[in-house]
Amino acid sequence: MEGKQQARLELLIANAYIKMQAYDLAKPLLESLLASNEADTAKQWLNYLKAL
Repeated sequence: MEGKQQARLELLIANAYIKMQAYDLAKPLLESLLASNEADTAKQWLNYLKAL
């Protein structure tokens, strides 16, 4: 799978984890996305998790 598509898929999975309140599963995925094309969105979600 292409890098951009892989990052997008991981972001969608992290989003699903957040909706299921499985924050401990979402956080590592989001942290791994910080070096991808989805970094801005990952940062926003990580900030959301910190605020909880």
